Amino acid sequence: MSNSTPDVAIIGAGLGGLALALSLHAHNIPCTLYETRPAPSADASKQISYFTPNGDGGYLALAPNALRVLDRLGAYEGVRDGGFNYDEIHMQSARSMKLIGTVRSHAEGKEGYRSVRVGRGLVRRILLDKAEERGVKIVFGAKLVDLKETKDGVDLQFGDETLVTATLVVGADGMHSKVRDAVEPGATPRYSGQTGVGGPVSTKQLGELKDGLHMPCMLLGRGNSFAFMPCTNDGGTVSVFATMQIPDRSREEWATFMHDKVTLKKLLTDRHSEGTEWPPAVVKACREIDENQISAWPTYRLPPLGKYTSGGGRVVIIGDAAHGIPPHAGQGAGMAFEDAATLADKIAAGRDGGLEPLLAEWQGHRMERIKRVIDLTAQSGAARRASPTVFHQVIKEWLMAAYLWWNDGASGMDWLYGYDTKAL
Repeated sequence: MSNSTPDVAIIGAGLGGLALALSLHAHNIPCTLYETRPAPSADASKQISYFTPNGDGGYLALAPNALRVLDRLGAYEGVRDGGFNYDEIHMQSARSMKLIGTVRSHAEGKEGYRSVRVGRGLVRRILLDKAEERGVKIVFGAKLVDLKETKDGVDLQFGDETLVTATLVVGADGMHSKVRDAVEPGATPRYSGQTGVGGPVSTKQLGELKDGLHMPCMLLGRGNSFAFMPCTNDGGTVSVFATMQIPDRSREEWATFMHDKVTLKKLLTDRHSEGTEWPPAVVKACREIDENQISAWPTYRLPPLGKYTSGGGRVVIIGDAAHGIPPHAGQGAGMAFEDAATLADKIAAGRDGGLEPLLAEWQGHRMERIKRVIDLTAQSGAARRASPTVFHQVIKEWLMAAYLWWNDGASGMDWLYGYDTKAL
């Protein structure tokens, strides 16, 4: 690669792509974001729809490691003030409502970041605003259809036949990435077997039934898990969702399923009705969800890739494009933010030459860390899976209680929450 500041093309203006663009801007490295979706309209730009099936809705958890990156981008305060701040999640038995244990969601002795449950659309809006303020170039309605790596750069072709050549291309284009084919051809995500279904309710709608809930909390049932996660700063709105085992479908069938609000509402109320294992708070929550705001999100996992950079060293993938992690440990966005911040630092360090070994170093470090996060996510996902009998469910609750007690709720998580991207 030539000894000049690279011109970076970022494919995808989601959370990871925006974080990378802002991180590069801090290093005075020019970049352009290319986003398939159209630009938000002037009237709708400040309006956040949290539960929409278009990939920009729903809620997400941001742990201290993610918030540390957002703080450096100047986006932390808006996210903190727009979501619910918490230090721990309580695990409860759906059978008895008794507390099984507590999972801490902060790092001991660090800056004091608390985890935040917040609307994904709000986080993206804040990052888009920061990008606009700083003059980051974003091309909306730009669907990538072809990518060719040469010895001098990367040629990109978009759906409107626009041709672009960049020194370096970063794919931040999500689980079903187009850019990934230039790094690991044929690598495709696989359905995990679990789908989340839920929506927002107010604490007023729950009434006195909320008093038995240690929110934010997850209730473990024999058939599935059910979560109550406050998601507004005052805690008045609660994101409630079930994680259920649902058969796989084609992408077209999933799209139909996710848009069928009547079926989604019936699925929730039928599985969590009176006379089932679920307590009144869950039954009430499922009844009270506004049908128009209900949403479903099948979770996918990407088989571990052998690399995140292409053979020629001019194409890199980050976030879900590189390691598609299910949401069970609340680290999907966090890993994308870490990828972005650390990659920007390496690109800046190699702007005067020698970028290839720096990318190799970045890749090795990120792959090692991602493996630990994937292992953690698998453990969390297993706790949400159905148990064949009540006996098996009781044993699972006992084992979880013992594990959380032994680790004092923290589960030795400083390696995750205390991570500092500047340490690489």
